[in-house]
Amino acid sequence: MKLKSMQVKNFKCIEDSTPFDICPVTCLVGKNEAGKTALLEALHKLNSDVAEMGEFDVLLEYPRRRRKEYQRRKDTKPDDALITTWQLEDKDIQAIEERHGEGVVKSRTVQIRKGYYPGRQWVFQDAELSEEELVPASIQIRLEKLLPKFLYFSKCNIMDGRIAVDYIIKKQERGQISGPERVFLALLDLVGTKPEHLSSIENSEELIADLEAASAPITEQISRYWSQNTSLRVSFQLHPGKVQDPPPFDKGQVLETRILNTRQNLTLNFDERSTGFAWFFSFLVWFSQV
Repeated sequence: MKLKSMQVKNFKCIEDSTPFDICPVTCLVGKNEAGKTALLEALHKLNSDVAEMGEFDVLLEYPRRRRKEYQRRKDTKPDDALITTWQLEDKDIQAIEERHGEGVVKSRTVQIRKGYYPGRQWVFQDAELSEEELVPASIQIRLEKLLPKFLYFSKCNIMDGRIAVDYIIKKQERGQISGPERVFLALLDLVGTKPEHLSSIENSEELIADLEAASAPITEQISRYWSQNTSLRVSFQLHPGKVQDPPPFDKGQVLETRILNTRQNLTLNFDERSTGFAWFFSFLVWFSQV
């Protein structure tokens, strides 16, 4: 499936973007506060890589000046927030026809809508069709599996260099994980461990072995893609929180991500590296786990 065009309506600062084409490489240009970020955030919700970020929220995201009026009719006439047009490729049609028979795909052009209502709406679109035709439920289920995931990454997702392990476990249980914390959990997943395991380690040799094993795969990834400096290595340090440190770093286990420069033979906390490196590292970790 290839995204051909999109339109955003009734979302944050955007009343109606009107439809615009999406090319293989599309650059959004505009002044500050013009709505460029809002366009990307809306598209991300079509099939988000983070399930809990995939729904449109009337309270937080519907244009404020019209929200009261909309709330009076939302149950009977819910609004769209995103309208996208997709082109089905040969392999998509083949996958559907193998399951449902030849000729079930009425058009190569499919419109997918999402808004302030549950799920997505799928419609066949074609000049030869007298009117829009809803995609049958059986075919829609197949198309749902073919729909690409969307990943949205911004400076708000840059990982923190120091994490209170017990604190993040509690936040996980409450479902209150922030963007940087999601990246940290993705990092642990990438290296094959979990916060609960870090919190329960008591043997020093086991701790050293686990941290060294965790450092190796992410160091390899950085060496492959960060060509500006091939002397960087990732290391992790796990230590008990100290009472003189601010909460939540004053108790439980605290994990520090440090970057070793083998040329200069010194380490810096991840937070002290350049913004560009921190952004690259965090994005690489998150993208690797999608």
